[in-house]
Amino acid sequence: VELIENSKEAFRAGKFTESWRQGKMTTFEYLMKLNHYGGRSFRDLSQYPIFPWVLSNYSKDRFETPPGHRDFSKPIASITEAKVKKACVTYEHSDDVEEEKFQFGTHYLPGRTVLG
Repeated sequence: VELIENSKEAFRAGKFTESWRQGKMTTFEYLMKLNHYGGRSFRDLSQYPIFPWVLSNYSKDRFETPPGHRDFSKPIASITEAKVKKACVTYEHSDDVEEEKFQFGTHYLPGRTVLG
């Protein structure tokens, strides 16, 4: 048995992407594998698993395939024209903050910050 020290190599060796593409595992299972091999865990709030926003419209009763899924070539904060305009305004005004200029702020806070 060969010991694989690198998580990235171990993930590839598991052929999880291939299994997911072939429908041998659900998207949830695949994302759980990605999170696990990426070092994320339910046991540590600062390393809690991350799940992407997959759908483009959460207000519908039914979710159709591709048209109902968001465009992954764009960040979630720019999937509509209104959000792109907001990102441009944010960028223009982000020099007011003592950080590098940015288009998309984040609402993510590590658990220890929220609980502290």
